[in-house]
Amino acid sequence: MSAPTPSKLDYGQVLQGSFDEAAGALRVEGTFGGAIEVMISSSSDSIAIGNATNGYQLLVNSDGSIDTRGQQMFTLPYDAITVTYPLTTQTVYQSRVGGVSGTVQQTLTLNYTDATQAYLLNASVTTP
Repeated sequence: MSAPTPSKLDYGQVLQGSFDEAAGALRVEGTFGGAIEVMISSSSDSIAIGNATNGYQLLVNSDGSIDTRGQQMFTLPYDAITVTYPLTTQTVYQSRVGGVSGTVQQTLTLNYTDATQAYLLNASVTTP
C-alpha cells in the first residue's frame, strides 16, 4: 500500500497507516550505511548524572576517576563509635556519649547486596 503525499493526511491517518497490528508497534524502516557515531554532551544535550534540585553534577576526571563528596552521617555530639555485624550483609555503627558503653546517640545501618559487602544496597541513620 503506498501512502498519499503527507499533505493529504491528518495525524490520525498517519498513525493508523504506520501502526503494525501484528507487532503492536509503529512500523519503522530504514537502513544505515557505514559506521554510526553518537556523541552526547551534557552541555548541549541536557544529559548528565546529577541532582536537578541543587545543580550538582558528577564530573569525570581526565584519568577516568570521579571525586566524591562525603556527608556527615552522625549529626549529634559523640565521643565514641561502636560497630557490630548482626548479619553477613549488614554493618551497624553507633555513635555514643560516655565512651563505648555509653548512651547511643545515633545508629548508622549499612545493608549490602551480599555477604562480600562489595556493593552497598542502602544506608540509614536513626536517632533513638
